[in-house]
Amino acid sequence: MLAVYKQDKSINNTQRIAFSKKYALIGFALTLLLNTSFSGAVEESSSHIDESKENSGQRKESIVVITNLMTQEESIAVHNLRSIFAMRLRRWGKEDRLEVFVLPDDHPTHSSFTKSILHTFPHNLRRIWDRRAYSGTGQLPNVVSTEEEMIEKVSNTPNSIGYVTKHHYRDSAKVVELER
Repeated sequence: MLAVYKQDKSINNTQRIAFSKKYALIGFALTLLLNTSFSGAVEESSSHIDESKENSGQRKESIVVITNLMTQEESIAVHNLRSIFAMRLRRWGKEDRLEVFVLPDDHPTHSSFTKSILHTFPHNLRRIWDRRAYSGTGQLPNVVSTEEEMIEKVSNTPNSIGYVTKHHYRDSAKVVELER
């Protein structure tokens, strides 16, 4: 279309400039959309983690990150946690492969976890998982239906990680402290 447009002699320079600006903006917008990634969306948020935000008059419960009791990790940096739940980081040190457990996308605890801890939205995280799974560069996390099932799976699976509200936490799993 651009080649045909440049060959048309009846169009003046003002029209050519307007055309060039219009399509340059579209090209720029497409470049921005195509170059958007999870890390950029996550890293633009502040490093402050507020685990108990107010939302429409209701106080959200605090979320804790849990691992199997046999896991050696006592704490984890938030940027590593983001990589783990984005399915980019698949091992802790030289240990075996990590098993990541998550709640369904529409679960309130999942929404709170992604927003307050990972600083992203559930649909962005889902998009990252799907892109990795369908491109063959990764796999989807293990989805459990309830927080009780999350605790059961994490406590019975070596090198596993998940999250629950403090209210649902039991001693059968270990809470990992978050490093800011």
